[in-house]
Amino acid sequence: RLPRQTSWAPPEREASPLAGFYPGRISTPPTLQWMVLSPPYTIAFSNQEFYGGDLITFPSAQPRSFSVDLVRLPGRYASGRNPMEAQAVAEESILFMRQHADAGTPPSLGVVSVNSDQRDLIEEEIRRLASEDEFVLRYQEKVAARGEPFFVKNLENVQGDERDYVFISMTYGPAVPGGAVAQRFGPIAGKHGHRRLNVLFTRARLRIMLFASFGSKDVRPSETSADGVRILKRYFEYAERRGYAEVADDAQPDSDFEVEVARRLRAAGLQVDHQVGVSGFRIDLGVRHPDDPEQFIAGVECDGARFHFSKSARDRDRLREEILTGLGWNIVRVWSTDWFDNPDLQTANVLRRIEELRLKPLPAWRGYRPASAAQTPVSSELLPNEVAAPVASEAESWTGVVPHEESAHVVAAVESQIVGELGSAPKHLLEGDGSLTAEELRAALRCFRETIIAANCEAWKPERCVLRESMIETLVAQRLDDPADWFNKVPNYLRVGTDPNEKRVYIEQICDLVARLQAEDTGPPVRPPAAHRANLLR
Repeated sequence: RLPRQTSWAPPEREASPLAGFYPGRISTPPTLQWMVLSPPYTIAFSNQEFYGGDLITFPSAQPRSFSVDLVRLPGRYASGRNPMEAQAVAEESILFMRQHADAGTPPSLGVVSVNSDQRDLIEEEIRRLASEDEFVLRYQEKVAARGEPFFVKNLENVQGDERDYVFISMTYGPAVPGGAVAQRFGPIAGKHGHRRLNVLFTRARLRIMLFASFGSKDVRPSETSADGVRILKRYFEYAERRGYAEVADDAQPDSDFEVEVARRLRAAGLQVDHQVGVSGFRIDLGVRHPDDPEQFIAGVECDGARFHFSKSARDRDRLREEILTGLGWNIVRVWSTDWFDNPDLQTANVLRRIEELRLKPLPAWRGYRPASAAQTPVSSELLPNEVAAPVASEAESWTGVVPHEESAHVVAAVESQIVGELGSAPKHLLEGDGSLTAEELRAALRCFRETIIAANCEAWKPERCVLRESMIETLVAQRLDDPADWFNKVPNYLRVGTDPNEKRVYIEQICDLVARLQAEDTGPPVRPPAAHRANLLR
């Protein structure tokens, strides 16, 4: 079996206490080197911050598929709880379980909060929203039978648990939207808070979804702050920048042999990148898909210096290829002896193999597209040309900004909504009866929420609003333009979580806005695949 990831994360390497009794035999404890079950995007931060960049991670064949989704919410923190975050996490969890209920081997899911009060609130919300939901029950039975049951835990109790997907509720936030965030972060600010964060951020094998009511700017470490607070700020910066670039612009080829292979492939019209990866292991040549340059169609392995540096044939052949295949790579090997004997023949072989791969259907997006992530834009203040890169080469790789495809459609109004303010730009969308694009409709619904619903409802609870983010996505995706279709087009778990008075008062006006949506336009695919939508609406 492939080695599993571990949660042990020393902040620094200390000498073993037995070294004094056995001098020359015991110096430092063994450290983890291979991290093969997590994509490099989920582990890169911990690799740099806790392991000194020593972990060997493997590149993905989709270099822009960043694996940490940051969901910013205008939540409020009081008495150890954040109701809006709890509602958002519960709804996203139920959507996830319903979407995968009929999968043969559904991905596992875990939910983590930073304190026990928030954990209890999330559990309560999930129980309430999923009451007698046959799809949620079916999903939970399947993952439990595999030995990885769905769980909701707090930060102190999650060590040792791994799941394919992990939803994290950061819980803390301002007392009022747009207010200051108190610099009290519970166990994170404790003596071992940095270790707890490392455990938290390495629980997911495939993807992390981070729900938060604050950003990196709101975390202000002082000279006396614990390491955990500083790590927290840096992790939020990492998530806001959407990680790092897996392909360095200045990557140097490993050998003249590699240079010659790349030259011939480029002469054939292919786009080729050298040394694809971020730490430990790199693929010699990454060949971009001719029809979709955002994916690699093949990885070309040349038996150069890195190949011969591997300690065993098992490392450089069987294990590496198994891992890379699991990450979506098609590996093509070029042996130097064959190449030098007949380079034209070997070039033709590689090109023929790439053409065979090109004729296959493009791989679909593998994984879960969270609906809530649609509301969070890429931080405009952390774009690549505005950020000074750190000195360390590994740090340069994970602090570079890669704008994420799922955030490209998010309108500027979302960012103003996050801090509790609303720009004037979307207000004109509420007037008139002209058609709206999906982008404009989302902006108009958010504007309606902030300027009409929030302004006129006493004791307004945004987490139960009829136009909270998950509802907006559903209204747009299902084109709810007739109040009579409320029970047919809105899933039960969303209806249960909605304020009935708001729905009664505003549903007709909301439907009038949705009716202005242009034909055949529901925007980017933030909703579940069509095959699952019938089940999700039951």
